[in-house]
Amino acid sequence: MSNVNEHLELAYRCAIESMVLLENDGTLPLKNVDRIALFGPGARYTLYGGGGSGSVNSLHPISIYEGLLDAGYQVTSQNWLERFSGLFRKAEEQVLSKLQRALFTFNVNKIGQAVMDEVTLPELNVTQTHIESSPGDAAIYVLTRQSGEGRDRTLTPGSYYLTEGEKDSIQRLSKAYNKFILVINSGAPVDMEFMKDMNHVNAIIFMGQPGCMAGKALADILNGTANPCGKLTDSWPISYKDIYHGKHFGNISGNLKQTHYKERGLVGDRYFDSQNVPVRYSFGYGLSYTRFSIDRPDISIEKSKVTVSVTVKNTGSAPGKEVVQVYAGKAFSAGMGEPRVLVGFAKTELLPRGGRETLNIEFDTKDLATFREKEGRFRVDAGEYAIYVGNSLDNTAKPIPIYIPEESFLSRIRKPTPSTSRRTLQIIDSVEKVVSQISDEDKIALCVGTGMLDNKMPSPAQGSVGHTAYHLAHLGVNNLEMADGPSGLRLQTRYGIYPDGKRKMITPQMNALNYLPGYIKRFIFADPNKCEIVEQPTTAFPVGTSMAQTWNLNLLEEMGRAISEEMTDFNVAFWLAPAVNIHRNPLCGRNFEYYSEDPLLAGKCAAAVIRGVQSIPGHISVIKHFCCNNQEDNRMASNSVVDICTLRDIYLRVFEIAIREGKPKGVMTSYNRINGIHAAANEFLILQVLRDEWYYDGIVMTDWNSSMVTKAHDSIKAGVDLIMPGSKRDIKDITKAIKKKTLDTENIEVSCRRVLRAYFDYTLG
Repeated sequence: MSNVNEHLELAYRCAIESMVLLENDGTLPLKNVDRIALFGPGARYTLYGGGGSGSVNSLHPISIYEGLLDAGYQVTSQNWLERFSGLFRKAEEQVLSKLQRALFTFNVNKIGQAVMDEVTLPELNVTQTHIESSPGDAAIYVLTRQSGEGRDRTLTPGSYYLTEGEKDSIQRLSKAYNKFILVINSGAPVDMEFMKDMNHVNAIIFMGQPGCMAGKALADILNGTANPCGKLTDSWPISYKDIYHGKHFGNISGNLKQTHYKERGLVGDRYFDSQNVPVRYSFGYGLSYTRFSIDRPDISIEKSKVTVSVTVKNTGSAPGKEVVQVYAGKAFSAGMGEPRVLVGFAKTELLPRGGRETLNIEFDTKDLATFREKEGRFRVDAGEYAIYVGNSLDNTAKPIPIYIPEESFLSRIRKPTPSTSRRTLQIIDSVEKVVSQISDEDKIALCVGTGMLDNKMPSPAQGSVGHTAYHLAHLGVNNLEMADGPSGLRLQTRYGIYPDGKRKMITPQMNALNYLPGYIKRFIFADPNKCEIVEQPTTAFPVGTSMAQTWNLNLLEEMGRAISEEMTDFNVAFWLAPAVNIHRNPLCGRNFEYYSEDPLLAGKCAAAVIRGVQSIPGHISVIKHFCCNNQEDNRMASNSVVDICTLRDIYLRVFEIAIREGKPKGVMTSYNRINGIHAAANEFLILQVLRDEWYYDGIVMTDWNSSMVTKAHDSIKAGVDLIMPGSKRDIKDITKAIKKKTLDTENIEVSCRRVLRAYFDYTLG
């Protein structure tokens, strides 16, 4: 069993480095503060992760309220907190009632949506009476926003915008207390236009959704035990109206069937920077309790390799870390300006006062290539480029020119040399032995997995979301477990084992299951008094966006390794993560799972996590959702209409970087259509780009229940190896297609071998 305390300490370090200090007039770190008046929905009900499959259960979540108490503060706002808890309990009852109504409709879609729903945090305005009963040296308001799978945020108060009650509460608190801190507990940006009417907000912290150690980490940042060093991975606009073609996002456009990517490659900072549109907080922005100087860099070029050497010095009064970011001015691509894009970055160690560190940041001029539709390939233009170095996109020093003498066309990934290691040969030999003994029917069944509700084989990882097929157990090929959770393993934290061997949940993997009616819970929940209780103490790390805000690839890799250790503990073979889709718009419901609006940063973060997970032999990291999964509303039917240059330069590039540098053994397709063809049956994406151009030879699986909108045989034909979670209907569909010769048996031969290869890779350990 891995060391739980070590993983919690790692989760704490991740949380510390993920939080971004947005504003500070010197109030932070807090000094001479003993009593804190704490308000806001996230005070006791802190959101340490998002909803849906991106959620992770933990035995050890620490709320902001608990973190402040543990740090020695006296929380004086007990009256408000108790009243809010009462409202929260009523909200739970409403979820239970809604779920019960859905069950009686016998409508699968309505039931599924009800199960995905989280408890909506109620709103309780802070009144003058609450303030008078809450004396304090400082006040904190926790602005909280929920989001999750299956539903996008909206351009309404309580979602992207603040409600009038929230604005009134913040205004009232900021005037009543000498020290007032606004904490934003959200997986994505919120509208900040309300700040123009606020004159007394002393500090703002974007807490994000920082995992199970949230409260402890925030308390230590507030009191100065730790120094914030996170940087934003998205641009925060002054107004939503400033987002280029923001009106063409799903629920804003009014058309959930077609989403036109009219902004082309000008996503996020690329638009704001190229068009000189001011933002509230720029890409890469984040404050510290200390100051740093960044010396003018030395730049050396050897062939296509560029090295930027820069020295950072802590010139302030507190130890801290700084992130150095390198941007390059690119030539125009298809008439669209991209004057500065991120090409590299590095984070210092913890520098003491007066301490310095020299960082060497490398990039390849080939990374400046953009896709040219007429040539059908990537090209780097000859000419002069400018290198910008700083600690955010809006804070860079005078540019330094470099010259690329001639244009070049390139293929970004070289064909790998086949491995001849003893392990690889042993896996191949084991695969061929099994293939020689099984029927065509067995091979088809291998390409169809099973879901969390299939109980024919006892699951060694209770709460896992799915498994590979188990019908070849007589040949020693057992099912492999799959677990969700881009921030850890989403399993049941507690389950029961009965004397006859049956296993039932005590704490479910999905929070909504707690709100099932009692007559249903009696069948699927264990009675703790009649069974042996088993714990699965998984760690909830910060969500994807928060981890990217650390800009610390070593930390991301360390997190991946810790997750992999827990995979060993609980017999999980496939970790269905990381999720790397681009933050095209702040309203996407699953942005918290994803890393950034920038493909380079997101790709490198994902690669680091993958390396950590797969550092334990046999473990499989499944990168998702391939691709253009930038909208949750109507996600199984929506069509992403995107031109080839934008697709190649932004939405495929993030996957390319992650696959090239991280080498994941698994890829999951998305639900949506891309230019009219569902991702799970898209031969261009899977066979041409993923297989032929990137030489990817790992397993490709569908997202859950994709075969409801895409025929299973079409997915296999397009290069998918594993239909998840699969069903007898899918097996019949594939069998029928082979008989009709609309699917070649060679497709099944290739796919079943990949599934078996994953199995033997895992069992060899």
